[in-house]
Amino acid sequence: PSLSAQGKSPLTPVVGSALVREISSQATGILEPLRDHPSTHLSLRRTFRQLRHATEDALDSLAAQGGLRAETVALYREYRKRTADYYDAEDLAEAAADAVRSGSPRGLDDLGFIVFFRERGLTPAQRNLAQALAQEGKCAMLLGLTNDPDADRSAIALANELDGKENPNHPVHPVSPRAHLLVAPDAHQELRWVIRRIMRRAESGTPFHRMAVLYRKEAPYDTLIREELDLAGVPVAGPNTASLADTAVGNTLTGLLDLHESDFGRDAVMAWLTGSPLKPPPGIDPASFNPTLWDTISKRAKVLRSAETWEQRLNQFADNLERDARDWEQQGEIYESRSLRMRSDADVARQLLHFITDLIKASDSSGNTTWEDYSRWAKELLDRYLADYNALPDSEQRTYDRIERILDELQSLDTVSPQPSFEVFRRALNEALQVSVGHLGSVGHGVFVAPLNLAAAMSFGVVHIVGMIEGAVPPAVRDDPLIPERDRELAGGSAAGLPVQQQRKDDERYDYLAALATAPEHTLSYPVADPAGQRENFPSRWFLEEASRLEGTPVFSNTLPQFSGRPWMTTITSMQRSLDTAQTGTHADAHDYNMERLHTWKDAGLRADAHPLAEDGVLAASMRLSAARLGRQFTEWDGNLSASEADFANILTGRPQSPTSLERWAKCPFSYFLGSILRLSVEESPDDIYDITPLERGSLVHAILEDFIEVARNEGRLPGPSEVWSDSQRAELRHIAIRHFADAESRGITGKAVLWQIARDEMLIDLDAFLDEDLRMRRQYGVSPIGVEAEFGIDSDGWQPAELTLPDGAHVRFRGKIDRVDANDDGKRVLVLDYKTGGSYSYRKLKDDPIDRGQRLQLAIYSLAARQALGAHAKDRNPDVSAAYWFVTSGGKFELMPSPPVNIEDEGVMERFSEGISTIVGGIRSGLFPANPGSGDPNDSYNYESNCRFCDFKTLCPSRRDVQWSRKSHAPQLTDYLSLAEDEH
Repeated sequence: PSLSAQGKSPLTPVVGSALVREISSQATGILEPLRDHPSTHLSLRRTFRQLRHATEDALDSLAAQGGLRAETVALYREYRKRTADYYDAEDLAEAAADAVRSGSPRGLDDLGFIVFFRERGLTPAQRNLAQALAQEGKCAMLLGLTNDPDADRSAIALANELDGKENPNHPVHPVSPRAHLLVAPDAHQELRWVIRRIMRRAESGTPFHRMAVLYRKEAPYDTLIREELDLAGVPVAGPNTASLADTAVGNTLTGLLDLHESDFGRDAVMAWLTGSPLKPPPGIDPASFNPTLWDTISKRAKVLRSAETWEQRLNQFADNLERDARDWEQQGEIYESRSLRMRSDADVARQLLHFITDLIKASDSSGNTTWEDYSRWAKELLDRYLADYNALPDSEQRTYDRIERILDELQSLDTVSPQPSFEVFRRALNEALQVSVGHLGSVGHGVFVAPLNLAAAMSFGVVHIVGMIEGAVPPAVRDDPLIPERDRELAGGSAAGLPVQQQRKDDERYDYLAALATAPEHTLSYPVADPAGQRENFPSRWFLEEASRLEGTPVFSNTLPQFSGRPWMTTITSMQRSLDTAQTGTHADAHDYNMERLHTWKDAGLRADAHPLAEDGVLAASMRLSAARLGRQFTEWDGNLSASEADFANILTGRPQSPTSLERWAKCPFSYFLGSILRLSVEESPDDIYDITPLERGSLVHAILEDFIEVARNEGRLPGPSEVWSDSQRAELRHIAIRHFADAESRGITGKAVLWQIARDEMLIDLDAFLDEDLRMRRQYGVSPIGVEAEFGIDSDGWQPAELTLPDGAHVRFRGKIDRVDANDDGKRVLVLDYKTGGSYSYRKLKDDPIDRGQRLQLAIYSLAARQALGAHAKDRNPDVSAAYWFVTSGGKFELMPSPPVNIEDEGVMERFSEGISTIVGGIRSGLFPANPGSGDPNDSYNYESNCRFCDFKTLCPSRRDVQWSRKSHAPQLTDYLSLAEDEH
């Protein structure tokens, strides 16, 4: 009441942090370049707390040192001036002491006798309060000693000060608890050993709440212990290390505010959408609200970031889907279910765009100028997007209430730091949300898991202290960058109210010894290795101290291993050893075995199928898989589905086949199975590209040449075999290219501006050179274009499917689209061309094998389609059809591959083609889908596992797929495939 009467308010962490930011902004010295950095604010807050109890003489002494010390003290004194209208814990204690002395404290009689329990290093005001209460006969103080000079230094000093005596006789009761030491391979094995001990103690009658697991090193123990105990089904009690910002409600709010920083990047938006408890937006059916589907649609639309990109890409994606569904439906190329799905995806894209537009508009903070504006705006965002309050779990409802109170408190900062920017508000909110959410469970109902310093004076039956690593227990004491230890000592040190490192070291020692004293039995453990950091750990000196006590002689880090046979020490040198009864003295049960130890189980000579978890379920199936793949038989686990009930023959008798799908089987049947039968595909996340991809570049060149030839044909201006392209046609080609370039830019596939300009210039040069090379090619073969993008087997307006009768009498129909068809004047000689924009190296094998082991079927199938379509209109005989790949860039040297073009009527070509198709069709019908990685020669860096280099499914295959292929490839079922895939014609 006395403080309130003076018009003072509590100095809350929110207000204190805001004042520190304001004071920091006034820095004009060494701190000026860093005055707006969050780390500077954090350091200032920490230092200001430590200076709170410093005497004025100490502050003057620090300021006299000049430089950073003088600037820090000046900022602190300004901070104290700005907080004159607030009171902190020290002010509160001083006011309480005055009230006790004046005899006017309200409620003191109701409190009864007060006990100061295990206090260490009271502040000046707290000492005054304790002395005032003592003079009234209202209190006593129980300090607690450890019989360690360093750990007890603070308590004894306090006792001397309060008693007014020097070195009083304080009784100490020595404790010699039962102890056990553990050396484990890593933190996981360390904790699993501890959990086994806990389970066995629980089975022998020790309640969970009489056991504790303590740690000093937060990472990885703070979360790892709870995760491992949760997996073991063990209840846990203790402080919750998660903060308000880590909760679902906190993450929803902070994630929403962070979207601005990423400019509404797709990944950030989708991480927020899929990771937050959101309500369906207005106008969207709750049943159809599916953020995961939105994630997929935004990937397919190639959204990156910014409001403009979201709108452009989603609109274009939806328009394209609707157009393609309409066109393909009219052409009869897709089933009705497929067109419905395309239209549904278009609707989802527009639904997503509506939500994103609303999100960007609602999260616009440009109209906010005060803390009250920002706080009210943040509340409105939560109400707009967070799931209904009653739909949240109880814990999240409590979190929501606390966050709402924090937002209310932030409104009070208008008198402290007027007109904040959005970034200042966001930082202040993030800082305020870093407080703990509370506790896990309740003490007395689970294993107590906590840092060392929270266990002192508690009572357990057994305590486990884990992570006893040098440098972590005790931790290295870091010096204050603003006021280092040396300068504190010069200014008077602890006697002048300045905390020094020795105090922190003493406190660490006290916390450790107090933790040991909580139980008559304890275990200390440390992991030898840190797999995440890829480094070796060394035992803490306190771990070695306990080992020395147990052994009765000094034990050092290098001599510790020789004591592994002692009854008081367990050493787990490997995962297998942790299961070995002879080493642990206890029998492992099914809970001890896990997948991680399966290989060591087998290495020990034990049967894998005798593993406790291998009786049934997933592990049993994986054991069968592993055994089958290690053998030489070609089984269902390797792609032999010949015994399956699936009708693979039906796949080939329905819709006409595309050359590329059959080529995929010839290259790797397993890839064909995943892509063409299971219909799997990779949904790649869009990325900020730097250059147009080769695939997009090739599609762009194809589209430009298609339009150009089509325009010339419609205008009746196609040149004869020896006629040049006119200047106006060259200009037309450039005009068409620029139009397609603009479209590519609008679709966001062109990359950075500078690299795109280079790519555009290269393509324009190649297109101009193409006209000259086209003349040379036409003269050489005496042909002229008669068609582009000639479709066969796709719709009724195009050519009929190409059909081939196999030696066994079966018929196979094909579909496709030919880039260009040329013919001579009488139409008896036809040249089929397939444009390529990459390199020609991998096509050189066509010279020796017209189908390149079944991996280049396009030319033969295109020739077959052209001969059947054009021959149907010939009066005397079928045309003579040849085909070639034409590399239409300067990089490809405008080569034709093969040269001369392949002719399906040539001796051996049709036979080879028919043979290859028969092998492929027969393999698919028989259900043979082995994984063929390609060349197995590791010395051939280009061809080694060449089939996997660009495969979408390579991560689904075993890592040693080359070894597996060498085992399986000699199976009798694969004889025909092997002769095709490895035949060197």
